[in-house]
Amino acid sequence: MPQTRSPRVARFEDFEVDFRDGELRKQGLGIKLQDRALQVLEMLAEHPGLVVTREELQEKLWPASTPVDFKERVDQAIDEVREALGDSPDRPRFIEVLDGRRYRFTVPVEWAGATTTQTIGRFRVEEKLGAGGMGVVYRARDERLDRDVALKVLPSGTLADKEARKCFRREALALSQLNHPNIATVYDFDTDQGVDFLVMEYIPGVTLDEKVAAGPLGEQEISLLGTQLAQGLAAAHEVGVVHRDLKPGNLRVTPDGRVKILDFGLAELLRPGELDREVRVTATLGQAQGAMGTLPYMSPEQLQEDNVDSRSDIYAAGAVLYEMATGQRPFVEARGVRLIEAILHQAPRPPTTLNPACHLTWSASFSGPWTRTRNGATNQPRNYQGTSSDRGACRSHPRALHIGPRVPGSRS
Repeated sequence: MPQTRSPRVARFEDFEVDFRDGELRKQGLGIKLQDRALQVLEMLAEHPGLVVTREELQEKLWPASTPVDFKERVDQAIDEVREALGDSPDRPRFIEVLDGRRYRFTVPVEWAGATTTQTIGRFRVEEKLGAGGMGVVYRARDERLDRDVALKVLPSGTLADKEARKCFRREALALSQLNHPNIATVYDFDTDQGVDFLVMEYIPGVTLDEKVAAGPLGEQEISLLGTQLAQGLAAAHEVGVVHRDLKPGNLRVTPDGRVKILDFGLAELLRPGELDREVRVTATLGQAQGAMGTLPYMSPEQLQEDNVDSRSDIYAAGAVLYEMATGQRPFVEARGVRLIEAILHQAPRPPTTLNPACHLTWSASFSGPWTRTRNGATNQPRNYQGTSSDRGACRSHPRALHIGPRVPGSRS
């Protein structure tokens, strides 16, 4: 069990709980919790996403209780907390009960009023970096090697049994062999008290979507970042690894201007849990084919569940470059089914119509020649057909990346 020093105030979603006075508040309205309910909520909230066993609760909260008395107390406390939160045992939003003996607080928690220390295995958690369909990411300190790392805690139920963990570990360690300056390294995969997590290189800086949120980037910066993105992709594709979920949120830019591609290959390994706010098409573990990725950056082949190869990453890279140049995604007006139709059958607006400062050569590179097949557009980059010369072009400059359909009859 992670060691903690209890903070005074916890905040999660629309709620705030003050453990000094035992009050749970939502939008200024408060409700008093009984001591037992407050103690259970505090212990679970100290370890969001992690499993806490009934025995651990008993040892910390009521060590003198008999097992029968304790079970009754815990059940009553859980019921009271759920009622106060408006949570349902059938479709839990905050508190998940596993096998009737293990408990998990399922949403991120922010603390105020004191510091808290949490450990997972040999890693001391320092701060939360982000969350999505593929898990929650923390910056942590490796206390054995004395270095900062990124921990990706996988969603509950991602790996159902020992065989699934064994398979995932084998594939994750294969990804750890990717070694390139523009690819974040996977160090390890481990399990601690029922929590599955990946250990990855920690990358300081900001994600590309944070940079683009301020508006289009300059041509020089697009060239520098795009070239590094192309070089990282080419290195992974050389050894047969496809990202499948390339997007600005998976690209981190360090303070010295280096691009690092995050989560390489994980989309194929993981089964995301709840859908992200952006429409996410998912696939289960073990599927050789299937649509997976984040919809605005997905190629038609992914949407149509055709054979997906490295060119789908190049399509996504073209969409990323488009966003860097214009400050918005291709087909930004479309959502859901309409966005799928746009990706399959339409060309994006020329970047110069959105950003007049975008050079015409860049605009042509991002748009590409949009031609039709009998079944609609097949949005594959013309300049990336899998040959050695094309991979060299991809490395040399991001202008080799097109958002455009493959010419009918071209090699897949």
